[in-house]
Amino acid sequence: NMALYRSVYGLRQEMAPIPFQAGAIITADFTYSFETVGLLAADKLELGVLPSGAKIVDAILIPESLNGNASVGLMSGEAGANDAARTVGADLWSATAVVSTPLRAALLTAFKVAASNVDRGIGYTTSADIVAGAGKRITLRLLYTMP
Repeated sequence: NMALYRSVYGLRQEMAPIPFQAGAIITADFTYSFETVGLLAADKLELGVLPSGAKIVDAILIPESLNGNASVGLMSGEAGANDAARTVGADLWSATAVVSTPLRAALLTAFKVAASNVDRGIGYTTSADIVAGAGKRITLRLLYTMP
């Protein structure tokens, strides 16, 4: 059975920082720990948020003791919605091997995400089950600006 997991940002318990001036670059670290609960290949994780009006400047995926191939991208539906039918795109990373080496966004689609008038969830999926364990976590360092 597929499950949707949500970070504190996906749960809307914390808000992503908002650029206050055109051209100012904001850095947000969206981190999720797999210490107590893993992530199955069928599951989805709402890891972070791209705030309304923001355009991606750069992105770095920082896996720690993970496995499998990760896809990271915009999610369908309303940001924060607890709806297991929401999908995860591959705008930022598409089926990319992750272990413990940071990866900089290199897909053209990552840099072509248009600004939107609504917050959008950023999701994470894995090709192989991530078994819960100490020191296992994922961080998305997202740099964005208001055009």
